[in-house]
Amino acid sequence: MKKGCIGCLGSLVILLLAGFGALLYFGPAYGVNIFPPSPQQYAEAALKKMDFGLYTGPDWPQQKKQAMRDLQSAKTYQDTYLTLQKMAELSGGKHSHFYSSSEIKKKNKH
Repeated sequence: MKKGCIGCLGSLVILLLAGFGALLYFGPAYGVNIFPPSPQQYAEAALKKMDFGLYTGPDWPQQKKQAMRDLQSAKTYQDTYLTLQKMAELSGGKHSHFYSSSEIKKKNKH
């Protein structure tokens, strides 16, 4: 009986660890972060979503690489906003925008 409980408990621990590892690995692709992402990870996730923009052309991959190089020195999320705004306009045209969290809060107050 005792060995059976230990075996079940061990299996449960392994399953939980596997689930946690999968969440850490796959979660950011779906907007689920256990730990806050770095500014670079934040920007990379935003740029991945922009890959599907209507106006992403043949030069988009190069523009995206340049944007990531520009964002390497970002220390806060706010440091990424200007570059992400430019990239949103490039990928989606005049109807695409990137809003910071403070801009969204202002819009929601009205």
